[in-house]
Amino acid sequence: MKLKIVISYLFIIYLICSITQNLLCQNVDFGVGLNFVGESNEKNTKKTEISDDSVIKKIAEKFNIENEKLQKFFKQGYGRRELIKLILISNKANVTLDEIIKLRKNNKIYKIALKYNLNYKEILKESEKLFKTVTNKNTQ
Repeated sequence: MKLKIVISYLFIIYLICSITQNLLCQNVDFGVGLNFVGESNEKNTKKTEISDDSVIKKIAEKFNIENEKLQKFFKQGYGRRELIKLILISNKANVTLDEIIKLRKNNKIYKIALKYNLNYKEILKESEKLFKTVTNKNTQ
């Protein structure tokens, strides 16, 4: 009887030890690429370079603006149609594109047009026509 009790206690201690060991010795991944082995993770990390957009290049040529500048705005998240509208506002208001981009960070496009007393509906129509020409879609 005493032998059975001792064996059951030993088994319980064994289970507790093995469970504790599994819990304490797990590999922890923090999601930031920590590496305690000393190997470099650079070979596993692929850096993707976004190539220049051909439509943005055509827009830059159409408005005689530096392609790199427009590509930078595009990569920052400005859309093609949005850039056309901002360029039109910039040209009609005789303001630099950089100033219009600064305004765009806190304002809607139609509010920027209103600030310079421009008709937003006309800018919208003109931008759609220009977008269709630079994307080689038929204009109506």
